[in-house]
Amino acid sequence: MHLKVYLNENGISTYAFSRIIEEKTGRAFDQSVIWRWAADKQRPDWGSIPYITKATDGQVTAMDFVPEID
Repeated sequence: MHLKVYLNENGISTYAFSRIIEEKTGRAFDQSVIWRWAADKQRPDWGSIPYITKATDGQVTAMDFVPEID
């Protein structure tokens, strides 16, 4: 599931997700970084993806950031 879809379906703002990810993983991410991930302006680096996956209880994974090809 794409991060933006996850946030929308769960009614979570990027600010709230920045707090959730820190509470669940102990790693802080700035809200602006999460916004860029959700808006497809920037992909998370490989080291950040496990934190996203853990914070979303496995609903958003590395494959969700891989662009589709035709």
